[in-house]
Amino acid sequence: MKRGATVRLISLDATKAAGYYFYWPVDNALGYQETCGVWLTGRDRRGREFVEIVIHGDVHKVALEDLEMIEEAQMKTAVVIPARLASTRLPRKVMRDILGKPLIQWVHDGCKEFCDDVWVITPDAEIVKAVYEFGGEAIKTPPAANVLDRASYAAGRLKEQDYEYIIVAQGDEPMIIGGMLELVMSAHSDAGVVQLIKPLAGNEDPWNPNIPKVIINKLGEIIYASRCPIPGTTPELDHSSTTTYYKQVCVMRFAIDILSTYAHVMRGPIEAAEGIDILRFIEHNWVRILAVKSHYDTKAVDTAEDLEEVTKLLRRRGREGR
Repeated sequence: MKRGATVRLISLDATKAAGYYFYWPVDNALGYQETCGVWLTGRDRRGREFVEIVIHGDVHKVALEDLEMIEEAQMKTAVVIPARLASTRLPRKVMRDILGKPLIQWVHDGCKEFCDDVWVITPDAEIVKAVYEFGGEAIKTPPAANVLDRASYAAGRLKEQDYEYIIVAQGDEPMIIGGMLELVMSAHSDAGVVQLIKPLAGNEDPWNPNIPKVIINKLGEIIYASRCPIPGTTPELDHSSTTTYYKQVCVMRFAIDILSTYAHVMRGPIEAAEGIDILRFIEHNWVRILAVKSHYDTKAVDTAEDLEEVTKLLRRRGREGR
C-alpha cells in the first residue's frame, strides 16, 4: 500500500467517523491497496481506540488517533431503474398492485430515500405515464437485449449532466431501500463495477434458475455468475448442504464511462447461455466486479407466488403509505 493512500470507510461507530475517508501512512511492504473494509473494534491495552483494516484478506490494526480524517468528497450519482411490461415469467409485473401502489413505485420510492436523482428507464409509454403520475422521472429507451443494455443507453444520456456514477436498481425489487444504495456506494471509489451480493437464505433453492448465483475470489471480486448452483459438488463429496451460495442482489454501481460503453461491447456466448448481464465484463476480461455483501432482506418478483410473498413482507415491514 502506498504511503498516504486513501482508505474508504465501510462502517465505523456512528459517533466517530462514519462517511469519511482515512489517510493511512504506512510502508509499501503491505502491497498496493485496491479494496478494503474498515470497522471499529475496540481499545488496546493503552486505552486507545483502534480499527481493523482488511487488505487482500490480511487484518491490520491501527490506532484511531494515528489516522488522519478528512471529509468525503461528494460523488455525483444518479439512480436508474430499468423496467418493462414484456417480462417473460410474469408479464406486466412492474405495474402489478402492491398495497395500493404499482410495484415500480415501491422501487422508485425506495431509491429516493438515497438521492433525488432517480429515473425509471423503460421502452414502454405506459410505464412512463405511470411514473409521471406518481411524481417520478422517466427516460424512454429503445428496445434492448437486457437490463444493462437499457441502462447503458440511459447512462449515455446522463453523461451530459456530469454524473460520476450510475446506480442500477432492478425494477422488479419492491423491497429496495436507501440503505442498500448507500452500501453499494461504500465500496472503494476506484472500483468500476460494484455488485451487492447476499448468501442464499435457508428457504431459497440454489437450483432455482430465477436466482443468479455468483462466485467471489479472495479479493472480493466476482469471477463467475450462473443460474446453476455454484460452486458445484461432486457425487463422491456432496457438500451442497453446507456450501454457502451467494446470489446477486438487485443493486449495482458503475462508473458512468463503463456503463455507457456496455451496450457497444459484443454479447458473448456465455452471457447468451446464462442470460446474466454481468458476464459480459467477465467474458471479455474487461472490468473487475467488486462484490459487497449485503445484510438487507430483499426479494425479486418473478412469479405470481413471488408477488404474493413480497406483499406479505412489505405489509410486515410496515411500509404502507411511505
